[in-house]
Amino acid sequence: MPLASVLFLPVYAEDRQPLGAILGAQLIKASKGEINDGNYSDLHFNRCAAIEKYLGFTDDPLGRAIEYSCKGLVIGITLYAGKDLGKHPPEKIAQHFKNELEKHFMTSEVFIKHNHEYGSAMAFFINGETYEYN
Repeated sequence: MPLASVLFLPVYAEDRQPLGAILGAQLIKASKGEINDGNYSDLHFNRCAAIEKYLGFTDDPLGRAIEYSCKGLVIGITLYAGKDLGKHPPEKIAQHFKNELEKHFMTSEVFIKHNHEYGSAMAFFINGETYEYN
């Protein structure tokens, strides 16, 4: 499988909703009405503070990538490494993305979930907001 084929479709959870929609819904629910569908300012402009206040950061590759992206002008990346990577080790793929972003003066960190049972995917986070691909 070519490396580039990992990059082009939205990441979906088992219920087939995009990851960004799931995280937004979790924030709205956890805020108990302080954030609502009509007031997205906390979801977009103060997203990291809202995540920290209402959900917290989980101690898994996804949570660590989100938290990392909230620490400054950086990109947090979650790599879900499935068996479909073939002979390409996840660490090599992670380093490739870090190197490519560095060429464009962007700092990033990749957090790997090994042996992902649903195939490989990546989620990119900037300021707590997700940009997903698989």
